[in-house]
Amino acid sequence: MRAYALTTPSIWLILSGALCVILSISAWQRRAGDFPRNFSLALLAIAAYSFGYALELGARDLAAMQFALRIEYIGIPFISSIWTLMAYSYVNQRPMQRIHTALLFAIPALSFVIFQTNELHQLFYADLAYRQVEGLAIAQIQRGPWYYVHTAYSNLCFFAYNALLLRSCLQAQPVYRAQAVLLMLSSLAPWVCMLLFLFGASPNGIDLNPFGLAVAGILSAVAVWRYKFLHLVPMARDVVFSSIEEGVVIVDEAHRIIDFNRAATGIFPQLAAGSIGTPLATLPDGQALSAILSVDGASCFQQRTAEGMRDYEVKHSLLRGYRNLPMGKAILIQDVSARVALERQLLDLATHDELTGLHNRRHLMAQAESAFQLAARHDRPLSVLICDVDHFKHVNDSLGHLAGDALLRNIAACLQHRLRHTDVCGRYGGDEFVVVLPETRLDVAQHIAAALTEYVLAQTGHGLSIGAACRQASTAGFLDLLRDADQDLYARKQARRSMR
Repeated sequence: MRAYALTTPSIWLILSGALCVILSISAWQRRAGDFPRNFSLALLAIAAYSFGYALELGARDLAAMQFALRIEYIGIPFISSIWTLMAYSYVNQRPMQRIHTALLFAIPALSFVIFQTNELHQLFYADLAYRQVEGLAIAQIQRGPWYYVHTAYSNLCFFAYNALLLRSCLQAQPVYRAQAVLLMLSSLAPWVCMLLFLFGASPNGIDLNPFGLAVAGILSAVAVWRYKFLHLVPMARDVVFSSIEEGVVIVDEAHRIIDFNRAATGIFPQLAAGSIGTPLATLPDGQALSAILSVDGASCFQQRTAEGMRDYEVKHSLLRGYRNLPMGKAILIQDVSARVALERQLLDLATHDELTGLHNRRHLMAQAESAFQLAARHDRPLSVLICDVDHFKHVNDSLGHLAGDALLRNIAACLQHRLRHTDVCGRYGGDEFVVVLPETRLDVAQHIAAALTEYVLAQTGHGLSIGAACRQASTAGFLDLLRDADQDLYARKQARRSMR
């Protein structure tokens, strides 16, 4: 170490570099997403700059200064790019695409190589001289063309860093706004120091940038421990948003996709990084979703998949940003296929007879009364048939109830096969069935009854007794019409018995 002297500024830089290393290790150990990792790398780059410049200030000759500069430029070219990547990971839920990351670090990588090989081409420093001012070693440099490329790019990156954080600050909730403001302030100190050095305004030509970066490290430390920064952001952005079981799609006011979580890609496999900025309507079922956004409350839509139809419930809420101005909507999409299937099953059990699959008595009477009221309102014909299975008790007694049940199912199937889709058929009770025939006169109903009797006999070997009645102007309600049909059934049975 005889080539270097220990100066007061060097001590300060060594301490700040050590602090950056400690913070970097802490951030790396707590990493739960891209931001802590990028933050850790940024601190390591700052530490390399600080340690290198501490050696430069104490260098006793040009060779020692050149060695110190090589250490500095392990970190210097990459600091601004890493900070930009850090801001990007703060405001975006997903990591930057690899191609964009490669482009972001292309110029810093070239700057690193060009500086380390500067004696071959003098593109970075056209000339480097050693001088001492008040006990401090100061590099006298003549800047090469690539130095200006490196400097311009660094300033551009710092501008992008602050622009990203400013946007986040304007749109964020108050709990995140303090974090964004603190990070913006942390970047201002090194930026101002860099500008002072570039324009020759620093005292004795000292590079103030490492000192500014030390201030940035302290402010970042405050962000870590005062505002729980490394915990809040990954939890809010990566863990919570990504682990929500429901699909979430964020759209702007023009219904363009600006974000989505992992569950949403399960519903819409077409969602990818390239979907950002595209209209929601370009997705399959996207037009239905766009229409739902104009309707308050929950809505549903169906999607055809390889496993069959899926049912989804969609809810949406307005997102507000700076000054509470609308900035878009969050769409919550929940797969409710199991619930809908259960509801359909319960509805089927509530409205259909379990044995025959026909309408049960309660649902049959409700449907029949509605049909009667419609016919009465428009003065249209409406007939009803009441069917009774002949000798059904004998079937149960001689062959057993299982055979009786099978006979009822077969007869129900025959009725469904022969009736029109506008007719209403249900099990009235026991071995009795009721058929409601809209737009049907009595003579036509009697013809249908005869055809049903013949068909059931041919298919099952058992006969049916059927009574028929048609609505009259004096018929007060469906129960009166059903009573008329029941009386007709009784009269037909009596007539058959008297003929034996």
